[in-house]
Amino acid sequence: MCKMTCVNEETESIAKYDKLLFVEFLELLGRIAQVRFENLENREPFITRFEWIIDSTLGLIGAERLEINLEESDFSETDNEY
Repeated sequence: MCKMTCVNEETESIAKYDKLLFVEFLELLGRIAQVRFENLENREPFITRFEWIIDSTLGLIGAERLEINLEESDFSETDNEY
């Protein structure tokens, strides 16, 4: 369900169906997160559920996700202030 449509099936190689693009892999993980945690009483944000799935998947190969620290800012600079 996460594979993109193949425009020209007759001329394109069958091998294209055996490979998953990175964006298709991310969509697969997103769909798993959606279904796996849809009945949680305490509804976590989707990004949290997605991170749980990524952590579980990477754990299978002994890898870890790099944490990204996003800082929220109440102040925004306009182009004139540079």
